[in-house]
Amino acid sequence: IHSIQLSKGTGSVVNGFESIAGQINVEFIKPEEDKNLLNVFLNQEGRAEINLNLVHKIKPRVHAATLLHTNGRPLKMDANEDEFLDFPRSYMTTGFHRWTFHTLKGVEAAFGIKGLRQDQIGGQKNFSINDTRDTTSPYGLRIQTNRVEAFAKIGYVFPQKRYQNFGFQLQGSWHDMDSYFGLRNYDAAQYSFYSNFIYQSIIGTTDNKFKTGASFQF
Repeated sequence: IHSIQLSKGTGSVVNGFESIAGQINVEFIKPEEDKNLLNVFLNQEGRAEINLNLVHKIKPRVHAATLLHTNGRPLKMDANEDEFLDFPRSYMTTGFHRWTFHTLKGVEAAFGIKGLRQDQIGGQKNFSINDTRDTTSPYGLRIQTNRVEAFAKIGYVFPQKRYQNFGFQLQGSWHDMDSYFGLRNYDAAQYSFYSNFIYQSIIGTTDNKFKTGASFQF
């Protein structure tokens, strides 16, 4: 993660109508600013993870980055001995591939795709996902999540008028979750799409700026 921004206020063309309830924006590592990285982590509770950042300089103004992360927590931990797991056993793998383009003519663009697969198992210590689920079996839960998300950002800054620019953003995602909690099933799928267009300029001098545009959400 490169940075995290928090915003809250009245709805605007920049942040959308949901900004009045508060928004969190996570900015991932930028390909042109990062370097290759390998990180391995293991703690006493059995959590292990691997992080890998690969940066590719395609051309002087074209960069790409591949971010990979996987973690696992396979051990059954019950420190207070109440026969319930202190935290779910879990396995997760996620990847993110991103491209950025910068031209001398004022055009900038970024494209990316992200994917996630996660499996969490919790409940009583002697619960097994292979057991028959009925009123006599140990209590258990399982949450399996799959998600794919893609985005595109295109912007243009007028070379002779640096204060004047416009941007176009597209984002789509598919989120699928299959889960159960004891005897209750909860399966859900969500498809979403968002796009917005923003134009920015001035009125008279740079002391008076305005932004206008339109957005669509499905």
